[in-house]
Amino acid sequence: MEKSRELSGLAGRVRGRLETGRGSLARLRESGNAREIEKVRWFTRQLDRAGVRPFALVINRLSNGILYVLIGVLFWLAFGVASAVLAAAAALALGHTVYPVIKRHYRRRRPFQFDRSVPSLLPPLDDHSFPSGHMMSCVAVTIPLCVAVPAMVPGAIAILLIVGWARLAAGHHYPSDLAGGGMLGALTAMPIVAAQIGFG
Repeated sequence: MEKSRELSGLAGRVRGRLETGRGSLARLRESGNAREIEKVRWFTRQLDRAGVRPFALVINRLSNGILYVLIGVLFWLAFGVASAVLAAAAALALGHTVYPVIKRHYRRRRPFQFDRSVPSLLPPLDDHSFPSGHMMSCVAVTIPLCVAVPAMVPGAIAILLIVGWARLAAGHHYPSDLAGGGMLGALTAMPIVAAQIGFG
């Protein structure tokens, strides 16, 4: 009986600490949102310029998935390094096993959900903004390709900047989401690149 009471008390303390941790995480998210929302507003205002909205829409739709296939096919046609394309696909697959778990844990509201004055350019693929899966995918795909063909680096940087801009302009991400997605993409690409170099 005494043992049962001790275990029950321990379970209550653990639950209390978990709730405290969740509350702290929620406060951290909200303060981060408030700090970054004005930057997002600036990017979404650019959509009012002539030709910007359709361009942002095209980039956002392409970076939902088809962009990475196009990059791989064009890279293979231009350089013929099939092993690098396979490495990019493996890094992308690895990233997509990790980032949904982080999103579900962190549960950060997207800018247009946090502030109703921020427009959403198109419906989001999921409910949470951190980390950016689009940026993670771009980094995870381009790193193995740039390792195989360093001349790709300027093009890869241009792709990252354009996709990052489009995700901010869509009202779907904060700048820190892009940074987090980029770091996650690099981390998931590292073991693939190590194997790529080892077997290369």
